[in-house]
Amino acid sequence: IVEFLDPECEACRAMHPIVKQLTTEYAGKVRWIPRYVPLHGNSKFAIAVLEEARQQGKFEEALDAMFEHQHDWGSHDNPKPELIVGYMKDLGVDPKTLSRDAVIEKHKAIIERDQADGQAVMIQGTPTFFVNGRRVFDLGYEPLKKAIDSALAAN
Repeated sequence: IVEFLDPECEACRAMHPIVKQLTTEYAGKVRWIPRYVPLHGNSKFAIAVLEEARQQGKFEEALDAMFEHQHDWGSHDNPKPELIVGYMKDLGVDPKTLSRDAVIEKHKAIIERDQADGQAVMIQGTPTFFVNGRRVFDLGYEPLKKAIDSALAAN
């Protein structure tokens, strides 16, 4: 399962528990690969922080925290991206590695690669899912489950 996501996207936040549920249900049979499409004002910073958390062995926890607190740090009316550093510190991610400009620069290649790949497959919004290379057009548990079952049956 390849998911093009934006950590500041509300629909991505809504789909996250479904993705976690399906990867648990199909443990050992599917692998979830997050890719990034930064569409919002603080997305590049959030993505870079996620990648820094990945390097420190805390990616899943960091993504969970970002989505859990998205309404605070990613509010469209009054965003407070500086709150992200506190959430990461609570997880044990070294806050000294999360300086906005430095962390974005450090993970710039990943962000640009995912953006380019997203453009190549004509991603226009997030989340967008692919299962074994086939795009899943409908969001929700059932459409993803059906795509997974179909892919597993084909193997």
